[in-house]
Amino acid sequence: GVVPKSVGGRAIACEGLDEKIIGGLREQRLKLEDIALLPQGKAWLMCEFGADSAAEALAQARSLETALAAIEGPKVIFTNGSARHAEKVMDRLGVAHHFAGVFDSTAASFRAKPDPAAYLALVRRHDLVPAATAFFEDLTRNLAPAAALGMTTVWVRQEDHPDGPGGGFGLGLPDVPPPHVHHVTDDLVQWLENVAEPV
Repeated sequence: GVVPKSVGGRAIACEGLDEKIIGGLREQRLKLEDIALLPQGKAWLMCEFGADSAAEALAQARSLETALAAIEGPKVIFTNGSARHAEKVMDRLGVAHHFAGVFDSTAASFRAKPDPAAYLALVRRHDLVPAATAFFEDLTRNLAPAAALGMTTVWVRQEDHPDGPGGGFGLGLPDVPPPHVHHVTDDLVQWLENVAEPV
């Protein structure tokens, strides 16, 4: 839920990969040069900041850190990936201290977004009050269960994404968000710093 996905110089993409996906790419001999750059491990969360240099990417991560610091209340990462990997990414970005925890599919008895049972488990585990909770997500389908529980939903969209403007990848998805999407932003940090664009 609260993984930065935005455009306009901020994080523009985050994608979780596991050893099964990477193994499949290797078998098909796809992206071998990119795979060779991955550090040792069994799962990876790739975040692209759209920066021209490491220094610029770090500055963008610091903007996220500043925006998170200004938000009152507990913040939790809800990921279909592993908690361990999400924690490593948060550490690398320097934002881990802003989060009360990470909730992954293991914590949800191996249920994942958009399974409504996973959202109920999240609420119970972290004592969340849905009416006082904002849920951020790049996939609109993953916002539906959050909205059904009474959470305020924020779609963090990106251009080259199946749920992005124009339907991304030619899938013909609507440009107008579904009713369970309460707010839309192309820039998570800016949304956190200011106000959301109402749908």
